[in-house]
Amino acid sequence: MKKLLFKIIRHHKNKRYGFTFLESMTVLCVTSVVLLLLIFGIHIFNQFQINEKLFWNTFDETWNHSLVLARNDNTSVNVAFYPNDEVVFKSFNHGKRYRKTVQMPHGLSVVKRYEMNISEKGYVKPQTVYWKSSNTNERVLQKFQLGWGTYRNEKENL
Repeated sequence: MKKLLFKIIRHHKNKRYGFTFLESMTVLCVTSVVLLLLIFGIHIFNQFQINEKLFWNTFDETWNHSLVLARNDNTSVNVAFYPNDEVVFKSFNHGKRYRKTVQMPHGLSVVKRYEMNISEKGYVKPQTVYWKSSNTNERVLQKFQLGWGTYRNEKENL
């Protein structure tokens, strides 16, 4: 009797092991969608951080160029910070007009409008410009120091 029962169970048992084709395709599709979302999400997040680094590098180059221009041409340079938009460096001396605009990346902005002046000698009044980055969830304090127009950026978590 035991042998007969074993034969019947063995005969009716599904002889295929593992997943069916439909189950395998479903798991493959779900896994692919999750991986694609993770890859593109990380890529977009990294792109915002890269854009911020590019902005700070461009700002630094333009700032240093403006310092050299002020000293060499013996003219002052006006720097205006516009929220959610741009930083504009401009000067006018002896018929030569200098204007350089640095666009802010999406997610980085000054808290309010600031304006400062780089003197003919390259000096800048000490002050702090407050930035907010929604990309990195940080506040950046850009501290301009007295003497030769240097500055440093300090980051704080929001």
